[in-house]
Amino acid sequence: MAFGYVTYKNFAPVNQIASNLTNSEGCGLSLAGEGAVELAEDETYAPYAIVAVGTDSITPGTYPSSPVAGSLEIIDQLGVAVQARASDAGGISAGDTVVIDGSASVKGAFKTNGMPADGTYVWGMALTDCSADEQFILRFSPYRAVVPAP
Repeated sequence: MAFGYVTYKNFAPVNQIASNLTNSEGCGLSLAGEGAVELAEDETYAPYAIVAVGTDSITPGTYPSSPVAGSLEIIDQLGVAVQARASDAGGISAGDTVVIDGSASVKGAFKTNGMPADGTYVWGMALTDCSADEQFILRFSPYRAVVPAP
């Protein structure tokens, strides 16, 4: 599923999920508290990682809760090329900057955004093309957009 380093065993382990991560491979994660992650819902959620292998809670339907032991894998290393999921809103082209699509049917899916609004989070740059609701390769290099005053 993913390219690059899988760093699900890092200095700050993820021990809680605040949303169901089943079938969320390639979607963006944001921090929901210390040791807790959730699917990013729109451009205001700060980037933390990309899901490589998703999972549910050990008690399905209960969030936040512990993920099923050893089953969650995320990519959180900056600069890594990772497989990501495009939203159902439209395709993505190589070279596009991508953000979370708040109107997508799948939380955490990405859309293209050539001119992000001030204060929104850009997750990186697409390295390959894809159609709507397909996979593309993302260079995970998040930043917060700052638009200079006129």
